[in-house]
Amino acid sequence: VQSDGDDNLYLIDLATGSTTVIGAVGFTDVEGIAFSPTNGKLYGVDDDTQQLITIDTTTGAGTVVGNLGLSNIQRNPGLRFSSNGTLYMSTDFNDGNLYTINTSTGAATVVGSEGNSIYGLALQNTTMYGLGDTQLFTVNLSTGASTPVGSLTTVVGTQGDIDTDQSTNAIWGITDGGTGPAVTFTVDPTTGLATIVANTTVGFESLAIPLVTPSPPSPPTPGNISGDIVVGSGAGGAPEVRIFDGNRSEEHTSELQSPYVISYAVF
Repeated sequence: VQSDGDDNLYLIDLATGSTTVIGAVGFTDVEGIAFSPTNGKLYGVDDDTQQLITIDTTTGAGTVVGNLGLSNIQRNPGLRFSSNGTLYMSTDFNDGNLYTINTSTGAATVVGSEGNSIYGLALQNTTMYGLGDTQLFTVNLSTGASTPVGSLTTVVGTQGDIDTDQSTNAIWGITDGGTGPAVTFTVDPTTGLATIVANTTVGFESLAIPLVTPSPPSPPTPGNISGDIVVGSGAGGAPEVRIFDGNRSEEHTSELQSPYVISYAVF
């Protein structure tokens, strides 16, 4: 979402930095977005109205879920789901607390102080990483505490976001270009070092990479199954079905009950 611009939802090619507008969100400062691993919906937090919303990825339109219910105005929230479907929100306001958010009501519950200003979150495997100023952090989801990993070095003056591409497990980031160039980049989670990939449009402070949908299992390979209907071989002369495997070495027998209905199935 271009929160420092036209407040539209965009599709961004992270490799080239090119952007394609999808549509107006209808809120003026959505600075944290995340896809749910449970229902696939895109959620966002508008820090002007302090509300949790869902965003239609086809039209861009936002719909209110509910108020966060926080006494202090939260700015520059980072938003990300954990692997168990819990939605977390980081903030860079005052002490920078970490919160969980109820996706049914929008209500936020404090986890604890981050100890640093965190405005972007990315879950890689079971570790939550945070983006703050020009550093990468790890974030403890039980206490909220953040621990520095290292400096981004090549990316400066950042207000932006990070997320993990599940297809490659790479952590990507974007900056809004407020005090430096607007770029897409990747981050080394062991050192914090960022590698700039491409220049992009200014104004983006949120990033959400669609989740990978597992491919459905392949249907079983049709077997060479043959069957015989033998009249009068069952109890009381009832028809009986005998099904053999491909080489007719294994027999499965089932007696048909009256009335006799025979159908075919492909295995």
